[in-house]
Amino acid sequence: MDGKYDSAVIVWRSVRVWIKSLANNINSVCHLSMHDLKILEDFNLERPRISMRPSKIVKWSRPPSGWVKLNCDGSCRGNPGNSGGGGTIRDWNGLVKGAFSAHYGVGKNNGAEMKAILDGIRLCKRLHMINVIIESDSQIVVDWLCKGKCSVWYLWDFWEVLRKELEGLNFVVVHQLREGNSAADFLAREGEMGLNVTYNDNQDFPRYLKGIVRLDFLSIPYLRC
Repeated sequence: MDGKYDSAVIVWRSVRVWIKSLANNINSVCHLSMHDLKILEDFNLERPRISMRPSKIVKWSRPPSGWVKLNCDGSCRGNPGNSGGGGTIRDWNGLVKGAFSAHYGVGKNNGAEMKAILDGIRLCKRLHMINVIIESDSQIVVDWLCKGKCSVWYLWDFWEVLRKELEGLNFVVVHQLREGNSAADFLAREGEMGLNVTYNDNQDFPRYLKGIVRLDFLSIPYLRC
C-alpha cells in the first residue's frame, strides 16, 4: 500500500524465502557457480541437491556382413517451419556407399523424419541394396515403423507411400541416440537450409562431415551427458 514500508527484517525474510524457493527448484543444471554458492551461504541456506544424469557412451557401429546401415534424420526450424532431411548409407566395412541432403519446404518434425527415411530407402533401392538396417534418432517414427502404424492422421497418406517403398526390402528399424546419428544430423540441417544433393561416396563431403564419418569409421565414441 502507498505510504507504507516493510521493515528491514521483513524484507530480509522475504528475500531469503524467495532465494530458498529458487534453490529448491534447481533441476536443470549440472553445477552451481561460486557466486551462486556464496549467495546461498550469505543467506544461511543449504546447497540444493542436484540430480546428475549419468553419462553414457554413444557411438555409431558397423552393420553385419552383407548388410548396409541407413542413418536418417529430419530437421525442422520451427514446428511447422523450414524442414529438410538427410542420411548416409554405409556398408559392413564402414565405407560410405551413398548419402543425401534434401529440402522439404515448410513442414513439421515427424514429417521431415519420415521423408528422410523414404528418401534413404529409395536411394538404397537405386543402389540395389536390400538388407538394410534403418537407424533414426526419432523414437516416435521408429515406434511407428516397428508397430506398423502411424498415429498422426495428416501423415497417413505419406505413411502408405513409405510402407510400399519398404516392400521387397529385408530391413530392421533401430532407434539411435542423436550423438550416434551425427552424420545424418549434419546432412539434415544442410537440407533444411535449402541444399538438395546426392553423394555417391564421401569424396565430395564438406570437411566437417568428413570428420564425423572418419570418427565413426574409427569407432570413436561420443559422451552423452
